[in-house]
Amino acid sequence: MLTRSRRIGLMLAAAAITAVGACNSSTSSGVPSAPAAASAGAGASAPAGSDALCADVIAVQSSVAALKGLDLKAVGTNGLTAAVTAVETSLTALESSAGSTASAEREALKASLASLKTAVSGLTSDASVQEKVTELTTAIAGVEAAATGAKAAMPGCAG
Repeated sequence: MLTRSRRIGLMLAAAAITAVGACNSSTSSGVPSAPAAASAGAGASAPAGSDALCADVIAVQSSVAALKGLDLKAVGTNGLTAAVTAVETSLTALESSAGSTASAEREALKASLASLKTAVSGLTSDASVQEKVTELTTAIAGVEAAATGAKAAMPGCAG
């Protein structure tokens, strides 16, 4: 039987593989694109619909899907924290590649993620996760809705 942290690691790895596979299949040259974090320079602004921008949009969507798919009672505090960190990391990459594109939508996503992080930071044990499942599920749904709005606002990446 897999340990809780191993299951979380496998879920996050699967989400990353899905994101990379989706990015690679969308290139017009047939050449795999570079990972989003490597292709987007610090503070660089990618043009709307660029490979880097779309790869980062996909990474955010994948990390949010992994977060939403968690069995909160099974993964506990550590698993939830790891999933939130994965969303935050992918959002940071998106911030870098998006420049000024869809800034209002990205701000809404950051705000919803901050609300979720606040709820998660108040957890003291796996038992507290079970006590706050409804609150956490609502916060996760807010992150998902904001991520969907941000994706829709990215020209050339919403398809």
